Amino acid sequence: MRTTKFIAAFRVIIFLLCLCRAFIAFGQSKAILVPTHVVDRIESMKLDYNKPKGFTEILESECFESKPKLASMITCAQRQLKSKNGEFISFFSMYRPLGIEDSIFISRISPSGFPGLDRQHEGNIKYSIVQSMGKEAGENWKQYVNYYPVGEARRKFNADTAIFYSIKLEPKDYYLDKYNHFDVLCLTKKRRGMIFFYCFYTDEGKKKFNKYWKAVERTIRFLD
Repeated sequence: MRTTKFIAAFRVIIFLLCLCRAFIAFGQSKAILVPTHVVDRIESMKLDYNKPKGFTEILESECFESKPKLASMITCAQRQLKSKNGEFISFFSMYRPLGIEDSIFISRISPSGFPGLDRQHEGNIKYSIVQSMGKEAGENWKQYVNYYPVGEARRKFNADTAIFYSIKLEPKDYYLDKYNHFDVLCLTKKRRGMIFFYCFYTDEGKKKFNKYWKAVERTIRFLD
């Protein structure tokens, strides 16, 4: 009986660790990975999803196994949108909001405490900045990101927060050894979770970046 209870408790702990590892040490672990069916996640988070024109939708996850640095920052992305000319690829992942039970557990195991139910995204962003520019930059990560004005975040995404930032890649980290630019869009809404778009593009794709970025911005919106 004790063995059975121990195994059950151990499984619960492992599950919560997978959900909450972006909080542990506030950015010293990989980005959170919460596997789920994409359609279910869109429905549960009450999102309006529209495939942008000029893009091919690829219903496959990508875990960047051949690029350890990307795998560390992103873990796995759930869906791909690829421009028809192949010069721009956007992956995106959706993360459910954490609950009170999650916060209690994290507070007990994390030396830095629990930053807050709706600050889940900050650990992920800080970790990416550390990976890109080092620990010192990570301590001042807000200096390396751009916040959309509140009104614009609500108008475009119905989000409370929208953040854009760029990650510098070394040649060995280029996605598919071809995509040498890497930009990220993060969207959050109170008690509704967060969404990350991971966008890779080539030098040729950079020439039409504004066009591609506008398409990305029209992909997801939080419903009222």
